[in-house]
Parts: sequence; structure tokens; C-alpha cells
Amino acid sequence: RRHAQQAYKLTQEVDDRWFMAYCLNVLGEIATRLGDYAVAKEYFETMYGLREEFNDPEGMALAINHLGEIAWREGRYEIALRHYRQSHSLYQKVGDRGGLAKALYGIGNTSLMLGDYAAAAQYIRQALQIAAAIQYVPLLFHLFIAAGDLLLQTEHPQAGYETLALALRHASSDHETRAATQRLLVHY
Repeated sequence: RRHAQQAYKLTQEVDDRWFMAYCLNVLGEIATRLGDYAVAKEYFETMYGLREEFNDPEGMALAINHLGEIAWREGRYEIALRHYRQSHSLYQKVGDRGGLAKALYGIGNTSLMLGDYAAAAQYIRQALQIAAAIQYVPLLFHLFIAAGDLLLQTEHPQAGYETLALALRHASSDHETRAATQRLLVHY
């Protein structure tokens, strides 16, 4: 965080607004991981404004997707869904398949939290197809967790547990994935 703050300060001194937006993204991601959602939201909203100045729809979509994640983490699912749909639209226009898969994951995971299992299944499936096609491995594990949760909630426990076991035991699974999977398994 200290290095990102120093970089941001330097970008302000030289008025490099493009790199400033990049630094805001990093600072926002750090604040999100630390659970400081109000600060993260400020960073991402400022980042969005800068990317809008440059007419950068991909950067705008990234900022909006992050705002969706914050709203989701705070349990504000209707707001999260609105953000994810907006980022989905922008990513679709620019043809960013990785971003599109992340937005679809957000829509699917949020639909799951809202109890709309049909929509959750549709969006998670679409995100899985794209993430697998482009070999977006970190996102695939998040999708396995969401799919496992969906299967458990829709009375398909065997398939749900098998999907979660894949996320938990796969050699490419990272600490965050294993921890999220274990938290979910404790819930069931």
C-alpha cells in the first residue's frame, strides 16, 4: 500500500492522470482486501471519473466491476447487480473476454445471493465457458465455488461437494480459494 500511495503522489505531482487511474485501481484493490470498503469505493469512483475523461470504456468497466464487488461484500446485492450489469455492457462493447467473464461471474454470484437460481446458473455457466476458453485460472476457481454453492442450494449436494472439492484440492488452487471453499463448506 505504501508503494502504491507513493506512486499515486508522484502521478499527482506530474499530473499523469492516466497512471493516476492505474494507481487508484491498485489502492482500491488493497483497500478492498483490507475490508476498508468506504475508502475502496472512493478510489474506484475517482478512477472511474479519470477513465471517463479518457473515454476508456474498459477502464470504466473495471472500476464499475470493482464497485459491484464492494456492494456485494457489503450485502447490497441490488446495487451490486446494477454495477455488474453495467460493467458487462461495457466489456461486451470493447470485446474484453476476461472482463466479460468477471462481470458474468458477478451477475451470477449476486443472483445466487438473491435466490434467483435460474439466473445464477445461466450466468455462472456463461462465465465458466469464457474463463475456460481463455484459461483464466484464478476466475475459474471462484466460479467453481459459486457453482458448488449453487448446486448445494438447489438440492444437488453430491455435485456441489464434488465441485467444491475440486476448488479445494486442485494443485493450482491458491490460499484465498481454499479459505473461501472451507468457509462455504463449514456453512453446509
